[in-house]
Amino acid sequence: MLFWLGWHVYNSSLMIQEIQGIYVNNDSYWHKVVDLSRQMTLSSRTVAIHQDTIWLNKYRRLAIEFDVLLQAQTTLRIENEDDINVLAKARSARQELRIIEESALDQIQSGHSEAGLKSLFDENYERQEQVFLNAMNDFIEQSRRRLINKLNEEKIKELQSLWAAFFIFLISFSFWIMLIRRLQLWGDILSQEIIEHRKAEEAARKSEQKYQDLFEYANEPIFIVDPNTHRFLDFNQQAMRSLNYERHELLEFQVEDVIVETTEGCDDKIVETLCTGANTASECMFRRKDGTLFPVEISGRLIGHGENTVYQCFARDITERKRFQEERLHAQKIEAIGQLAGGIVHDFGNLLLAITGYVTIAERRLPEFHAALTPLRQIEQATEQANGMVKALLTFGCKQAMEWQPVELRELVTTTVQIFRGFLPAAITLETAVTDTQAFWVSGDKTQFQQVLMNLMINARDAMPEGGILRFSLSLSPTGDNRVPASADAPGSWVYLRVSDTGTGMTPEIQARIFEPFFTTKPRGQGTGLGLPMVHGIVVQHGGRLEVQSAVGLGSTFTVVLPAITPPNSARPDPASWPNLAHGKGETILLAEDHRYVREIMATILQSQGYQVVQADTGTALLESYRTCQARLRLLIVDLDLPQRNGLDCVRQMRAEGERLPVIFTTGMEPPADLTGQLDDSTVLLRKPFQMATLARLVASLIAEQSPGS
Repeated sequence: MLFWLGWHVYNSSLMIQEIQGIYVNNDSYWHKVVDLSRQMTLSSRTVAIHQDTIWLNKYRRLAIEFDVLLQAQTTLRIENEDDINVLAKARSARQELRIIEESALDQIQSGHSEAGLKSLFDENYERQEQVFLNAMNDFIEQSRRRLINKLNEEKIKELQSLWAAFFIFLISFSFWIMLIRRLQLWGDILSQEIIEHRKAEEAARKSEQKYQDLFEYANEPIFIVDPNTHRFLDFNQQAMRSLNYERHELLEFQVEDVIVETTEGCDDKIVETLCTGANTASECMFRRKDGTLFPVEISGRLIGHGENTVYQCFARDITERKRFQEERLHAQKIEAIGQLAGGIVHDFGNLLLAITGYVTIAERRLPEFHAALTPLRQIEQATEQANGMVKALLTFGCKQAMEWQPVELRELVTTTVQIFRGFLPAAITLETAVTDTQAFWVSGDKTQFQQVLMNLMINARDAMPEGGILRFSLSLSPTGDNRVPASADAPGSWVYLRVSDTGTGMTPEIQARIFEPFFTTKPRGQGTGLGLPMVHGIVVQHGGRLEVQSAVGLGSTFTVVLPAITPPNSARPDPASWPNLAHGKGETILLAEDHRYVREIMATILQSQGYQVVQADTGTALLESYRTCQARLRLLIVDLDLPQRNGLDCVRQMRAEGERLPVIFTTGMEPPADLTGQLDDSTVLLRKPFQMATLARLVASLIAEQSPGS
């Protein structure tokens, strides 16, 4: 009897230890499986939001650890059929989650981050995660309950044996030692269970906190909207900053309170489309608390939120994108206008050239003191001013290269002010403080200097909508005092051109940005923001600087500072000084020009100088006339832009056949880049519009150079 009781007690203790070991191992194992699954979910979502390789590597490491843990599960004994079914359900849900996570990460790595992000937060993923967690909790709870029941059964058996032994061996010391030991082990199990439960709760809390942090501190506004009432349920900090509202204020709003009319229809239609689950991006305008509007691109999806379904909306500020699109469209319009202007002024320049030529012929045929000479010279001066405008338009529309030459600013300012006086309203008084006794010589492109003056005049006009005084002054002194002795040929000397107005003036903030391209203070559609940046670029290109002095209500002064040069030794030859030009001796010139008026006046001028002229109006006619008259030709005058075949190709073919006649190329546009390498002493370029005397002088010079003994 004693032996049987002792054996029964010993066997019960072994059984209890075994059950306790199974309980501890199984409980720890399955809690670790659930914890790894939650960490994998958190890591994959973090990778999707931040696209961080550190989290991606952590996810891969967790996946490998999870696979190893599942392989070790085969050593656990699961005999109950219900446990097997529940565990199979959890494995299936975890496998589905694994497929979604791997697919989302592949999409993110291939550049489709938005699709990957949505798949990790959609309803299917949330449902599969919930199925896995519920199944695992059910499995752990059932397994724990069965083990505890079995443990209790064994405890009961053990206690029965102990009670029997107690009554039989009341004074047995060993019995009490064994009983105390069993009680201590049971207390350890309960303590371990409590500790594991607390760890699981802490892990769940940290996971939820990480997700909340990603939501709160995202760089783009995120809203949670009730799809039925369209009210804001939640939003992150960026949403409050972008709209300038406090949390309690936004919670009182509906989506319609911040969305204004869009190009796609009314705001109600946009909201209805988004809140019905249409996963599309739409552009609309958001209204801030102060009433200002800004464009946004909104997108989102329906997600589960506890027991309800809500709309998660992402709103991206696209102000910079819209501004870039508008600037690009504006630049394209400017380019198109420039190309159109280039084509128009090319034809206009040919007409001016014809007018100048016929005026020259009329002047040469009239007596020296004829009454018609005065109006003819006025016509000639007007056409010269028009030529300057043509060159300015060509520079703007065709990016014509600068023609560097000595420029006398006193004469240029006086002439330019007279030309562009029509831009100014009658309420603006024009003053020119330029001395008649002093010259101000600089080096540069005369047309671009005129463009600088024109843009400064327009800027001053816009600054004086109610009228005022526009003043021009020139000096060789920084103080503007021409009485200070100054020499233009002294080293380091400068010319100061000041353009002052009595307009509204500018704040220091505006002055700091006036040379930025596309910056303008004018209303939309009334300014390009290119005038002053163009002036600044031209002045810097000529080695000068542009200074600004302005104050609100006191007007503005723009000072163009240019390096002065030594005055030229002689003035430019008078185009009308025909008696000094050498006459021809019947030499034959082949003239190719497609514009009839220009071709006829050039031929008339050359014939009056004693030359024979063969005319051609196309590239094909040029080659035919060349082959017909080749033996007696002394010079070629060829327009670069000829119909059928351009003039440069025709001359190249002649040179390929061995012809070495001197050539004068004429053009009213920017010549091709490959022409520069072919220009030499016998091949020159003459830009339209030009003076007929210049053409006659150049023809005489080239023919004289190839004459015997020259």
